[in-house]
Amino acid sequence: MRSLVAIAVGSIMLSIAPRGRAEGPIDFRDEMHGYYGGERASAILFGSLGVASIAGGIVLVTRPEDLARGFGWPLIGFGALEAVGGLYYALQVGSEIRHYDEAYAKDRAAFRKEEIAHIHGTRSRFVWYLLMEATFLATGIGIAIGGLAANQDVLKGVGLGIASVWVPFLIIDCINNARAASYASALEKFDASTFARPAFGGSAAIAISGRGFTLGYSGRF
Repeated sequence: MRSLVAIAVGSIMLSIAPRGRAEGPIDFRDEMHGYYGGERASAILFGSLGVASIAGGIVLVTRPEDLARGFGWPLIGFGALEAVGGLYYALQVGSEIRHYDEAYAKDRAAFRKEEIAHIHGTRSRFVWYLLMEATFLATGIGIAIGGLAANQDVLKGVGLGIASVWVPFLIIDCINNARAASYASALEKFDASTFARPAFGGSAAIAISGRGFTLGYSGRF
């Protein structure tokens, strides 16, 4: 499990790292696959954290202490949502990669227009995601403080459990939002007309020369 989480975190960080630019035309699908690869890594990380939360929660609710039991129930409930949501989003990302690969191959200009609209919608939703996650985090902290004031270990545990679930969500989605902003910027700069490729993969040139003349032909194949 820890190895899966490490791989997912590494993939997310690599997806937002600046890429070196090779000389000559660049296939924009490298940018697209980098972005969606990071999204898939996030989905795997969410799912892995969800499974870990369920396992930890099950252990905690079997403990005799009120604090531990209170901590465990939010881990089980929110962990189940994380695991299911992570699996669903990983499958959705795979479908999006196939769709945009096909769109890019058919018409790069149409791909650019569609993907700009899509990523702008994604970025607007991130505002609501971050607000929701911050609200859950604040709620958990508030419940924990209330339990501390009332000397209620169950409430303290519930509050700490809620907060512990939403802290990583908030951090990961801040990273995801930054990656989406970087990808949106790359899309805006993407000039589809400069990424044209030979229709059948290459070109050829033939030349016949002799004394005082040269005959030549060049074309694409």
